[in-house]
Amino acid sequence: MMLTILVTMTVKAEDADEFEAALNALIPLLRKTEPETLRFDCYRVARQDGVYRLLEAYTSREALDFHINNPATEAQRATFKRLLSGPTEVLTLTPLGGK
Repeated sequence: MMLTILVTMTVKAEDADEFEAALNALIPLLRKTEPETLRFDCYRVARQDGVYRLLEAYTSREALDFHINNPATEAQRATFKRLLSGPTEVLTLTPLGGK
């Protein structure tokens, strides 16, 4: 069963460029090493400096677990951890209409 999550990450405004560079470096790595990652979309939240939302979809819980621990993305995870200025919020989304 497909798993969709919405992640909110917050960084200090002065760290936004470095954070976005790490996100931009992450995307091609995901496409190359995670065939079961169906969607990984990154957004800045309007009028909330340093707040980002990631919309992610995976083929299964196992695919998400692999994503979380993917050795190819270790450098980006370390950068994110260093730059985050607050807790990461992860919401699991359930589609309407029984899909």
